[in-house]
Amino acid sequence: LTVVPATWTPFVAHFTLPKIGWAGVFAIAIVFDLTAATLSFFVLRRMKMPSLPLLTMGASQPQPAVATPH
Repeated sequence: LTVVPATWTPFVAHFTLPKIGWAGVFAIAIVFDLTAATLSFFVLRRMKMPSLPLLTMGASQPQPAVATPH
């Protein structure tokens, strides 16, 4: 509507936005970033780390059978 203000709309579309400037834009970004960091800290702290079974080299592991040529 701001590019072509004479475009017909089925309603009167006038959106007034506050003029907060770049300082306000960055302040809002900082607030969202801190909120996301806080939420992820409390959520990720309670999650368990996925663990893979450790493979150990030694006699406790069964050795694969090797076929010897005759």
